[in-house]
Amino acid sequence: MDARVTLAVGLALMLVPLAAGIGAEWKLLTPKMILRENFTAPATTVSAQMGVFNGGNETVSMRFDPTGQVGHLVRLAEESFELEPNETKYIDFTIQLAAPGRYSADIITLFTNPQNQSIGLVGQVIVVLEGALPENNQTSGGSENESKNEASQNNNEGNNTTQTQDYLPIALAAAAVIVIAFLLIRARV
Repeated sequence: MDARVTLAVGLALMLVPLAAGIGAEWKLLTPKMILRENFTAPATTVSAQMGVFNGGNETVSMRFDPTGQVGHLVRLAEESFELEPNETKYIDFTIQLAAPGRYSADIITLFTNPQNQSIGLVGQVIVVLEGALPENNQTSGGSENESKNEASQNNNEGNNTTQTQDYLPIALAAAAVIVIAFLLIRARV
């Protein structure tokens, strides 16, 4: 029976540091944006901001990497910088598009602490350009972008919630408590 108690305590000691986890204090303040604009020829530039917050007690290095359908068209005002403890910062970015339709880009936000531990959070940007191309630029057929992005769009417009990663330490701590309780109960039987 003592071996089971030792096992339970050992598991607790292993899981508690994991539950403290890195990155729990780092937040992406704008995890999803849906931007609607009217298209004007020859191209429309859409502007927005992505917010980040460092709730930890150490300065972190920030890096942004746009990817996805139109990630190569995303122009960030700053691609990397340092974020001090309890600092919030909003980064301006633009996307220039040459035709109406629905477009998406993911902006991977990498937080790295002084110990070189990193966590990446993904911000999704959906752009809906309404309108039509001028007569001489119109093509036949529907927009490929509309069908590609229909499934990824939802009703969370303007949602400033924290990322799911913020709840990982709580879930790990709860799992550790359940495992320890189970092992202690089994040890008494």
